[in-house]
Amino acid sequence: MNTIVETAVKIVGPVKVQLDDFVDRLCYKATSTLLFVFALLTTIDTFGKPINCMVPAEFTEIWSNFVHQYCFVTGTYVKNYDADGVMEKVFVGYYQWVPFVLVLQAVAMYLPYLVWDFCQSWSTDVDFSHINSLCAKARTDEAANRTVHLDKAAKQIYQVAKHRGFHGIGFGAVYFYMVFKLVNIVMIVSQITFLAGFCGKGNLFWGIKFAEEMVAGNSLYWDKFGYFPRVAYCSFGRDFLGSSSGNLVQEARCTLGFNVINEKIFLILYFWFFFLFVLTFLNICSFFYGIVCCNRIQTVRNYLSLVDRCDELFGVIAVPTTSTAVSNANKNKSLNTDRKTVTDFVNRVLGYDGVLLLHFIKLNNGELVAVEVCSRLFQIDARNKK
Repeated sequence: MNTIVETAVKIVGPVKVQLDDFVDRLCYKATSTLLFVFALLTTIDTFGKPINCMVPAEFTEIWSNFVHQYCFVTGTYVKNYDADGVMEKVFVGYYQWVPFVLVLQAVAMYLPYLVWDFCQSWSTDVDFSHINSLCAKARTDEAANRTVHLDKAAKQIYQVAKHRGFHGIGFGAVYFYMVFKLVNIVMIVSQITFLAGFCGKGNLFWGIKFAEEMVAGNSLYWDKFGYFPRVAYCSFGRDFLGSSSGNLVQEARCTLGFNVINEKIFLILYFWFFFLFVLTFLNICSFFYGIVCCNRIQTVRNYLSLVDRCDELFGVIAVPTTSTAVSNANKNKSLNTDRKTVTDFVNRVLGYDGVLLLHFIKLNNGELVAVEVCSRLFQIDARNKK
C-alpha cells in the first residue's frame, strides 16, 4: 500500500504548502475559478445568438447579419415611459463586454494572493514553506524519522530567534498576511460596487430586489427593473442613392437571449460576494484577535497545555525531543505554562511571525504537529536559559 502511495506522490508531485486559510482560498482560488467558468460559459452558443433583431422583410441575409452585428457592437436601448407618457431611452451596452469583465474580475481576485505569495518569502528570516514541509514529512514518516524532522524544524526556528537577539523571529510575515486579508475584503467591496455600477444602475441592493421579483413569480421581473432586458431596440441608418439627407434611420426590435444566463451569473456573483464579505470580515477579526492582538499568548499556552494530553486527545504520544535530559525531566514534570513564562517565551523566541507559523503548521499538518513543534521550542529555550 505504501508503495502505491509513494508512486502516486511521485507522479502527481508533492502537495504544495498552503500559507493561507480556508477563507483566503475561497477569496482567491474558489472565486477566481468560479469567475473563469462563468466567463467560459458566456462565450459558448448554448443559449443561442447573443442578439437577434427583427429586420424588414425586404432585407437580404447580408443586410440582416449586418444589423445583428451593428446592434451588438453599438448597443441597444429600452424604452421607459414616465407617468405623463414621455418616453426615455435607457441604453444597454454591457452585455458584449461580459466575458472580458468576468476574466478581469477573476484576475483582480487572484492578484492579492500573488502579492502575498511573493512578499512572505522575504518578509521573515524563517522559511515558512520549508518548515511546513519538514512538519509534513514528520506527519507521514516513520516514528524515528518523525523525531528528526520535528527537531530540525524546531532548531531552525530557534536559531533564527537566537540570531535576532531573542526578539522573536520577526513581524514581517504577520504584517503582509494582515495586509493580504485586508486587501481581500477591499477587493470584495470593490466587486460589489462594480456590479452595482455595471449592471445594477448604481443600486447596491439591486440583487435583492431582483431576487424578490423572481421568487414572487413575476414573469416580467426583468422588464420591471430593466437590469437584464430580454427585449430591446436598436437604431441604424441606411444609405440611399439620391437621398438628400444621406441616410434613413430605422429602428429594429431585438431579443437579447444571453441575458437569460447573464442575469443568473451576476445574481449568483452578487450573493456570493456578500457572503464572502461577511465570512472574510469574521475571519479577519478572528485572526487579529488570536494571532496579532489580544489572544496570541493564550494561543501558545493552549498548544503547550495539550502536550501532556496528546495521548488522550490524538491517540498518540507526542515524540520527545532528542535531548535525553529534557525528555526524562518531562516524564516527571509537566511544562510550566504559567502566563509569565509563556509570555517571555513568545516575546523572546516566537514573536508575531512565530505564532503565525504555528498557525500555518496546524492548518497544513494538524494540531498534534503544531503542539509538538511548539513544545520542542519551549523545551529548547528552557534548557538554554539555565
